[in-house]
Amino acid sequence: MFGRGSPRLNFIQVVAVQRKPSPKISRDQKKKASPKAVLDRSRASWNTGLEKALVNLLHDHNNDCYRSQNGWFIDTWNRIVKSFHKKFPYVKFTKVQIQYKEKELKREYRILKEARKQSGVSWDHKLCRIEGDEAVWKNVITERFFVSCSY
Repeated sequence: MFGRGSPRLNFIQVVAVQRKPSPKISRDQKKKASPKAVLDRSRASWNTGLEKALVNLLHDHNNDCYRSQNGWFIDTWNRIVKSFHKKFPYVKFTKVQIQYKEKELKREYRILKEARKQSGVSWDHKLCRIEGDEAVWKNVITERFFVSCSY
């Protein structure tokens, strides 16, 4: 809430007045996405076997000759994708889809790691899952929401 006559409120009002409505575009005038963009946005269908194979490939390439400070080199990503397609010739994921899956796996790992640190949480070795009370899970879900919103 802004006070009456505050600089922030005045700025918001000026910007709102200056904005022009966008012109109406007919269906014929709409831009179509490029074929490359459509391929990159298509949803990849992953199963646990594919995820495990990707994790193993990433683990094999996790050393200084393949990585910089911020991640894998472009050549390394190309090598990972090529190895993945060689192992699974029936799967045709793009490099972008594999990179997105790697980010997703990292995010899930961080969430599980934080969940295991909570008090009242235990690890079930037989079922390979985290066990905890309902209050603990509400806390984990709340933390997950704030972690995903901060990206």
